[in-house]
Amino acid sequence: MSPVSRKKKRLPSLRGQLVALSVGSSFVALVISVVILLLLISNVLGGYTRREAEFAMKAISDSLSVKTTLVEDMLLGIRRDETLSAALSGGGLEPESPGGSATSAALSGVADLYSDKNIVDAGLPFVEMVYLFDSRGTMNRAVYHEYLTVEQASLDAQYEALYRSFLGSGKDVQIVPSDGYINILYTVYDAWTEPLGTAVFAVSGDAVRFLMNKTADYDGAFWFLFGKDGSVLLQSGGVQLTQAERTLLSSARRSSGYLSKIGGQEYLLYTKFLSMGLRCAMGVPGNQLSRLLYRAVLPYLFLAVALLLTIGIVLFFAVMRLTKPLPEVASRLQEVAGQNFSVKLPEYDCREFATIGSAFNTMTDTINHLINDVYEKKLLAMDSEIRLLQSQINPHFMYNVLCSIALTAQIEGNRDVWKMASDFAALTQARLSHGGDEKVTIGEELRYVQFYLDLQKVRFEDRISWKLELDDPSLRSCLIPKLTLEMVVENAVGHGLEPKEGPGTVTVRLSGQGGDIRIVVSDDGVGFPGPGGEIPLPLPVPEHGGGRHNHIALNSVMRLLQHFYGPGYGLAIVSFPGRGTTVTMTIPREEAAHDEGDDRG
Repeated sequence: MSPVSRKKKRLPSLRGQLVALSVGSSFVALVISVVILLLLISNVLGGYTRREAEFAMKAISDSLSVKTTLVEDMLLGIRRDETLSAALSGGGLEPESPGGSATSAALSGVADLYSDKNIVDAGLPFVEMVYLFDSRGTMNRAVYHEYLTVEQASLDAQYEALYRSFLGSGKDVQIVPSDGYINILYTVYDAWTEPLGTAVFAVSGDAVRFLMNKTADYDGAFWFLFGKDGSVLLQSGGVQLTQAERTLLSSARRSSGYLSKIGGQEYLLYTKFLSMGLRCAMGVPGNQLSRLLYRAVLPYLFLAVALLLTIGIVLFFAVMRLTKPLPEVASRLQEVAGQNFSVKLPEYDCREFATIGSAFNTMTDTINHLINDVYEKKLLAMDSEIRLLQSQINPHFMYNVLCSIALTAQIEGNRDVWKMASDFAALTQARLSHGGDEKVTIGEELRYVQFYLDLQKVRFEDRISWKLELDDPSLRSCLIPKLTLEMVVENAVGHGLEPKEGPGTVTVRLSGQGGDIRIVVSDDGVGFPGPGGEIPLPLPVPEHGGGRHNHIALNSVMRLLQHFYGPGYGLAIVSFPGRGTTVTMTIPREEAAHDEGDDRG
């Protein structure tokens, strides 16, 4: 591979590799932890899910058992109640009347259909009606809901027929399902086992479903309620039993859950014998146990994932912090490759990076020392160029001044000629001086500006005027490269106001901004075109000199300022044809030891 192709090849970053290693390690640890957690779930917690399902079915069957026991308690209450016992064994029950009867009141008290024990849910009792018939067929009743007279008469006739059928069956106990009810008919005996009458308990089918449908938490679960003879009284939909399966569920006597197949599918089954000859059976599909297991361990799985992700994030930021010096070292090396030997690396709190920083700083100091002579020679050459720029004289300006002096001397001999000659001499002396005064105070520079403008007013009289706006008088004592401001003002007069028809004004504004000084020279002269009004520097210089409009003055000032202060300082020009030109000069604030003069503007 050639050196060029090796240079273009993008090499991997050490910092990126370390980050990838730390994050990858965290990911591998996460996968291993999840696998271990899944094994733990399947091997250790499998039995827990079965026990929880079994516990849920047991709780449901116990709730139903409590309610069926209540029916048994009502039957015993009827036998023990003196009023009802006397009525059944003596003259018989008192028939129902509009004002009620003593036996009806006694039956309502024994049944207590409004008690909390009988209520399954709001407005939903377990036993909804109790009918009591004596040996003569006289009937008393206790009902939870109040019915209209016609509706109650229909119910009375229905249960009287049910009673007659029960007498004809010759049974002591009979469970008969009807529309919306499970009717339990039971013979009432006295203490000597002599039959006294018949009690009929109308158990609400909706109440039974409310209790048993709590198995719906498991998809595919089923339940059955069997009578004493194994007949199906109520059931949840979806499962059809064969005769063998029905016999298995209705006759099983087990105190805990057991696994068996129903309809070709394996179920966890639970059966329970209830009071009054009732039996219930429930089943949960075996594949739903895993759902319960998943739901039980899901919070722990989320916690494990969150913990490992947190570890990964912490490792990521830790590696990023520890390797933070790497990009800085690479950046400084690139600056050195770009021949900037003044860069330094800071002190690091890591031993390896501290050694690299110390060696790097020593290297740049050595290189600076070796090339110091070259820099000094370059500075000397720059100083010579500055002196040359400051000594440039505008021949056209000198020619105009001399013509003005000659013309004035020819027309009239007065003191104005002396004044003009003195100003011109002072300005010429400033231009041609090569002493150690590359910089003067702003006050002195304003005097040069005043000399120049006084001379021009002799030529143009009232056509040219100027204004000085000084925000801070202390700026007069600050230093500025000599003749830079004067050359900008001269450019404003020569290129802006001279070609203009009519009077014109030059305005000089000085203001301090932080550690800099901002000098704005604006005129209302002819201006010149530029993109959006902004004139890029340096200005183009015509190949053959261009006469008086060769733009040397502004280019020279720009170069002078950048030689003195660096590329961050210099000129900015905005100009519009017919509206004038604004030149903004920015220099750093530099105080002089003494105020070297004052202006007369």
